[in-house]
Amino acid sequence: MAYQPTIWENREVERPRTFTMQNNPDGTVTLIPAEGVVNKPGTPIMAVNMNKIEDELVRQDGVVTKHLDDLVTHGVYGIATGTNALKMSVDNVTSYVEGMLVAFKNTTTNTGAVTLGINGLDNKSIRKSNGNPLTSGNLKVGGVYQVRYDCVNFILLGEGGEYGSADRPQVLTGYTIGTDNGVVSGTMTSRIGFVSGGSRSGAGSTYIDVTPPEGYYNGASNSGVRVTDSNFIPANIKKGTSIFGIVGTLGGQYAKGQAYNSTGSVEYLKLTNIGFQPKLVVAKKNGKSAKDGYCAIYYISNEIYGDLDFRISDDGRIYSNSSKVVSSSEFWLQVDSINSVLFNWEAFGYP
Repeated sequence: MAYQPTIWENREVERPRTFTMQNNPDGTVTLIPAEGVVNKPGTPIMAVNMNKIEDELVRQDGVVTKHLDDLVTHGVYGIATGTNALKMSVDNVTSYVEGMLVAFKNTTTNTGAVTLGINGLDNKSIRKSNGNPLTSGNLKVGGVYQVRYDCVNFILLGEGGEYGSADRPQVLTGYTIGTDNGVVSGTMTSRIGFVSGGSRSGAGSTYIDVTPPEGYYNGASNSGVRVTDSNFIPANIKKGTSIFGIVGTLGGQYAKGQAYNSTGSVEYLKLTNIGFQPKLVVAKKNGKSAKDGYCAIYYISNEIYGDLDFRISDDGRIYSNSSKVVSSSEFWLQVDSINSVLFNWEAFGYP
């Protein structure tokens, strides 16, 4: 029942603290109040009112005592000394109670699993909320921590509970992550731009496997793994074929046509604007075969024979074809024909 306070009022009279004096036969004097008109009688000071106050003081003493003994709702606080076997002294703890709350200020960083003993009672293990023992560095110097007793161990509060499987290698350098071993720094390298150092680990008819250096790649278009090979150039890829976006230029060059030879002291077959410098040119009179004569050949191959250059005259004799001009835009080839006649020609080249 809630305490009902007494409303105390002052006594108000016409003449406060005024008395008449009466002499008694035994020589004593009696003071008789002579207050005059009583304007307000006030609250009398009597046993019933005073006992009401006393009773409430007794009740409140019980409330305070119960409050002090309630270690679950209110808990206790103290200084914990030691490294891994903590000790502390506090008031009102004579036994461990299920759910009791204990707060303490730590004085030394722990180096392993930790126990706590209060007021000389048994040491109890301090565990994380997932049931695991503490590990080195979980309790810092000067840190204030709270634990609750579960009838077996003290459980560290606010510790974070369960952690995932990520550890240093799965976290980027420059970032940290909470683990069972406390906060740790990541060691994963962040790969920015094109990273060299990958190696070919396999290949098939349509693919190449590349093993990249370890690290994080953000998937941007300006980053990735680069494996170089000086032979991976268009000139080594078949002309018209695209391999990983590189279009090849390797392949023969060819042109053919007809032209009349010039006449004079030396007869030439002159061709222009063929688009490449030929390595082999064959020209013969229209309607004639090579065995009938009327054929001129120019061939150059530094890799095989060196220069091979000759012409076959109308009478079948072979002459050196030393008079010639060959460039990327034209060639003049000496032929053996006094009259201007039509020649069929073919030119071959390679890049």
